[in-house]
Amino acid sequence: MVLTVFDKLAVPTGFTPNHEGKTDVWNIPGLALYPKSIVRVFDRAGQLMYSGNASSRPWDGQYKGIPLPAGTYVYMIELKDEKNQILKGTLTLIR
Repeated sequence: MVLTVFDKLAVPTGFTPNHEGKTDVWNIPGLALYPKSIVRVFDRAGQLMYSGNASSRPWDGQYKGIPLPAGTYVYMIELKDEKNQILKGTLTLIR
């Protein structure tokens, strides 16, 4: 997967939750450096599909225990750092 780099984060632009053991969750390397961060993922209609923080289990492509369809989703990461950075972008869920 391609990574979008923001400061100390490398945000993957997609993942494949197909139980192959490599990219089953949307793991964000470097997120632990921002312990107060909040990660949210929305569908294209703007409905919240996932919300977590640096210590939460990464998103697995499910909403309320139901696998979501392949497609493009929007993320917002509030780093809650000294600059109050908010990172936004898209990620692709591949099935």
